[in-house]
Amino acid sequence: MMHWPVGPVDEREGPGLPKTWYSATAFGQRYEPRPGRWSVHPGIDLNLRTGGDSDLGQPVFAALAGVVTVAGHYRVWGNIVLIAHGGIWTQYAHLNEIDVKPGERVRQDDIIGTIGKGDGNRFWAHLHYEVRGVNLPADHWPGRDRDGVAACYLDPVEIMRRQAS
Repeated sequence: MMHWPVGPVDEREGPGLPKTWYSATAFGQRYEPRPGRWSVHPGIDLNLRTGGDSDLGQPVFAALAGVVTVAGHYRVWGNIVLIAHGGIWTQYAHLNEIDVKPGERVRQDDIIGTIGKGDGNRFWAHLHYEVRGVNLPADHWPGRDRDGVAACYLDPVEIMRRQAS
C-alpha cells in the first residue's frame, strides 16, 4: 500500500493528503509554467498550506519500498530521486537535499531527501511527485502530450483513493 511522500507519519497512509498539505498542481492539469508555454502535468505538486517557501527543507519519504535508480541533479528539475518498485516507479523532484544513492534499497517511509526549489531556486519550494507505470529517464517531461501522460503516468491521488476502498 502506497503512502504519501510528505507529512506526519500517522497521516501519510490515508486516501487524503496529510491535513497540512495540498496539491498546488493536479495530475493531468494543463498549466503554464511560463507565459504562453503550457504543459500537461504528469504528477502533483505538493505544498504546505502555510504557503510561500514554508515547506523548504521538509522531509520527503519513500512512498513504497524499492531500489533507488536515480539520485542526481538535472537542469530545471534540480535534484531528483527516482525509485523502482517492481513495475511502477516513483519520482521526487525539486529536492533541496538527496539522502540516498543509486542502487540503495529503501523501505517505505524512509527519508530520501528534503523539499527544495528546483535548479537555481527557480520555483517556490514544493515537491513534484510522480508515479510512473513506465520506466522513463528521470528528466523526462511529456510537454503537451496528453496521451503520453495517460499512457505512462498514474494519478497519485487516484491510487491512494483506490487503496482506501
